[in-house]
This record gives sequence, structure tokens and C-alpha cells, in this order.
Amino acid sequence: HIIYIVDDNSRSTKWIKSVNLMNNITDDRIRVIERNPMDLILNDIDNEVIDIVIAEPYFSTSILPWHNLHYWYLIDQLKSSGIVSSNQTIVFPFSARLRAVAVETDNLYKIKQPINTVEGFDVKDFDDIVINAIEECDSTVEPHAMWEYPCKKLSDIRTLMEINFNNSPTEFSMNEENNGILEFINDGVCHAVILWMEYELCAGINLSTGVIYDESAGDSDLQTDRLKWNCYHKQGVYLLKVSVDKLSSKYLNYIFNYNVSTGEIMFKALSG
Repeated sequence: HIIYIVDDNSRSTKWIKSVNLMNNITDDRIRVIERNPMDLILNDIDNEVIDIVIAEPYFSTSILPWHNLHYWYLIDQLKSSGIVSSNQTIVFPFSARLRAVAVETDNLYKIKQPINTVEGFDVKDFDDIVINAIEECDSTVEPHAMWEYPCKKLSDIRTLMEINFNNSPTEFSMNEENNGILEFINDGVCHAVILWMEYELCAGINLSTGVIYDESAGDSDLQTDRLKWNCYHKQGVYLLKVSVDKLSSKYLNYIFNYNVSTGEIMFKALSG
């Protein structure tokens, strides 16, 4: 059996080849293919069918967590080209889910809040210019490294969608908006909803690009209200235009949709 490493990044492929050379590993054992996986053809792999596909998945061009779902479309393309078999090839990871939690942030929410006055000066006109520019130009969900911004969990962690990588994107059924609620379980002021991806690499082994779970306690969700975040990934942050206090509302309403054609999501939240 041959291990094929497919990567179009010249720096990483150069490093892998140097490691192979240092360890006297020949191309008939590990073969490096410097090509975009979407452009892979059967001739690149000696017209064989791949037995196992393993990926992180991670793409350097990804900005928001769900952009790495490009892996799903890539697997589908490899099936279409005959490189991967729907029946014979094992795919790792084999599933993913998009997760969300409502939080109170210590400082992050301030980046979209009006200043009002500074040293006695009224800067409301400046606030209006900035806020209007944000609404016109900024995405509703932005990438932020949440480990840099302490926050408190106000709701349970909720799954917005689940994907099986063995199924084709064309079989995905989320074509309409999905409504739901994030019910507050802790006291506080809700400033944001944090979104991230979790991957099931194989049975019992999961990778979270957001909240780090207390696996030693055997919990699926952390019991503490202070969340610990994966510092090697950025999370998607939806900042509420108007903060919501649990005393005035018991939950957040949200509207969510995943556009399978573009790979982008639509997410909105408002007080219940």
C-alpha cells in the first residue's frame, strides 16, 4: 500500500519530502503529490481507488469555522472523479456539527458599542458614522480568537446542524431557514452568540475548534460557566446590536440557514 500526501503548498511539501529523504522513505511507500486535491486525477495515484482518506480538516484560506467544510465538497469531487469510492473508502473525519452558545463577554462586545461621550465631549455623530459603516460593510458573524476574550456561558451549548461526510452535499436537506432558541441558564447580560465546528475524527475521538470540553469528567458540555476555548482556531462571533439581560428575557430567538451551494451560513439572533 502507498500513502499519498496531497498538498499544493510548496513549503509543506518540501518539508515532507526532506523528512522522507532523511528516513530513507521512497515514493513507493509515501508519495507526495504537489497539487490541489480538487485537481487530482486517477493517473496521479496509478489508477487505484483510495482505501482511506484522512484530514484535519484545515485549509489556510479558511476565515470562519465552517469554511473548512470545503473538505466535504472535496470528498464529493474525489468520488465524482473515481478516486474515492462511496462504498469502499473510509473517510476520517466522518462527521461534523456546528455548535452555538450565548455568552456574556468581559470586553469584546465594546467593539460595536457607541462611545457616547469622551472627557465630556459628545461624540454621538462619530458613533453614528461608525455604526452605519459596520452595518453596511461588516459581516454579521466575525472571526475572533475567543481565548483572548474571557466570557461567561449563559445558555446550554446547542447543535445547529450536523453533517455526514459520507453523504454528498447535494443530499443535504437544510434548504430553508431554521428557527430555534438559546435558553438562558445562568444570570448575566448576553452580548454575543459564539459559533464553532466540531469534528468526529473516528469513534470516540472528537476535535472541537471552539469550546474545550472537560473529558476527564465525562461531560459532553462543560459544567462551569467560564468557557475554555481552543487557542489554535478562531471562532465565529455574532454580536447582538442590543444586549439582553436575563432579567428581561429568558432566551434568545435565532434564525439559521446553511447555503450548501455557497458554503456560507446565515445567522441572526434577537431577544425572546
